[in-house]
Amino acid sequence: MFTVWLGPRPAVVPCSYAAQRDALVLQADAFSGRGARAAFERFTRGNGIVASNGQRWRTLRNFALGTLKEFGLGTRTIEDRVLEEAPCLLGEFQDSVGTARLRGPRVPEAPGPLQ
Repeated sequence: MFTVWLGPRPAVVPCSYAAQRDALVLQADAFSGRGARAAFERFTRGNGIVASNGQRWRTLRNFALGTLKEFGLGTRTIEDRVLEEAPCLLGEFQDSVGTARLRGPRVPEAPGPLQ
């Protein structure tokens, strides 16, 4: 086993099968997890399933899976719900053809062509 320094952070590299087994199976909690990435930190501020780690990751993962299961993911019922809602949505689109129905704050018009 050896250590490679990636900037200020050490990365442990197990070389043999025994070292890999020891690290990944017998001491899984110590060697699991994701390192902090500057790009993820900047945009997500540590939130989200991809960028989080440890207990926060477990909590977010359980919440996401529970919510998806509540919506029927993994069963045929979600397909039935989509098929039920699709005609209503299509009707709304057809009713609004040719009309501009903006919801939310209005954006001011441009003063005219740029010269």
